[in-house]
Amino acid sequence: MNVSGHWPNAVGLKSGWAKAETRPWNKDINDAHLRLIRGNTAFLERCVGTIGGFGVAGVTSPPLLQENRGIWERAGFEAHLELLLFRRSLVGGLKVPVSDVVLLNNPPWVRMVEIDSSAFDPVWRMSEAGLREAFDATNRSTVMATFDEEVLTGFTVVGTAGNTGYLQRVAVDPDQQGRGLGRALVRASMGWAVKRGATTMLLNTQPDNETSAKL
Repeated sequence: MNVSGHWPNAVGLKSGWAKAETRPWNKDINDAHLRLIRGNTAFLERCVGTIGGFGVAGVTSPPLLQENRGIWERAGFEAHLELLLFRRSLVGGLKVPVSDVVLLNNPPWVRMVEIDSSAFDPVWRMSEAGLREAFDATNRSTVMATFDEEVLTGFTVVGTAGNTGYLQRVAVDPDQQGRGLGRALVRASMGWAVKRGATTMLLNTQPDNETSAKL
């Protein structure tokens, strides 16, 4: 196994044509997040063995569709968490955001992690590496945000690939919730995606996140 990088930073794993990337899940959960770029069951098993040497408690996959679970299950992975996938058509009129939302050319990742950590339970929190990974997951992406004076109060990570928009992350400072900021961020993100050719927006969230489900 060819290993590039140094834990706890992101680490690349490669063996022949097979390739994967791993990073810490977040600062609260001592698990590794493993993203398979290409490879088979045997390669996944070798990745787990290598990652075990980093001292983590477990290894977690990205969210997987049912048809993509087989290779992971054959490598010994079991279902751990469930996510709901929401789809919204972007064809037709979109509502105007109820609060000012700005597009960030230089996202304040540290403050974004602070908001994310306060808005979600430990297992669902994203590290800076996780947020950056979400940002890089699509061909085009941006961060949109709300502010109270100069203090960041909420953000979305949104991207597009083809005619599909992906709402990768939505988080609002708990002290600022109830003011319509989340709804404004989602509406602004949909508008951004439409301008880049998206006709559908996808969002996945945990089943008990009623706030996100209502956005």
